[in-house]
Amino acid sequence: MLGHHYFMLRDFSTALSHYQEVLKGGGASTEVRKRALICYVQSGRIAQAIPLFEGLITEDLECIVKHNVDRYGCPCPEIIDQYECSRVTTDVAQGDRIALGMLWLFCDVRRSHQWFAEALREDSSSAFLRFVTGLLITRIATAPRTPHHIVKKERRDET
Repeated sequence: MLGHHYFMLRDFSTALSHYQEVLKGGGASTEVRKRALICYVQSGRIAQAIPLFEGLITEDLECIVKHNVDRYGCPCPEIIDQYECSRVTTDVAQGDRIALGMLWLFCDVRRSHQWFAEALREDSSSAFLRFVTGLLITRIATAPRTPHHIVKKERRDET
C-alpha cells in the first residue's frame, strides 16, 4: 500500500491522504488505523485522531500498548521529541496533552497516563478523558513496570 510507503518515508501528509481513502471504505486494518492516527497527531489534527484512538483502545488497548516501535519503524519517539521540545512549556495546550498521551501509549503506558491525567485535570467533564484515564489506570495496575518494547529489546540482548 502506498500509504505505508509514504509513512516509512515520514511523508505523513501524503500517507494520510492514502489512509483516508482506506478509512472511508470502512474495514481498515488495525495497522492502517494506527498509522493514520499517528499521521493525524503529527499534523496537529487532534480532533480527527481522537475517534480513531478511541476506537482502537476500545477494541483492543494492547494493539497500541504492545506495538513494537522498532519493528514497525514507528515515528512516535521522534514526534514525541518534537512535541516536547517545541510545544511543551509551562502552559501546555490541551490538544498537546492529548496528543502526547496518544503518542506515549505506543511507547510507555505510564507516561501516556500522566498526559491524559493532566488533560483530565484541565477538563474534568470530558467523557473521553475519563474513559481513557480509567482504562489506563486498570492497565497499569495489571501490567509489568517496564514498557513492552524495552522488555523485548532486553531479552534480545541477553541471547
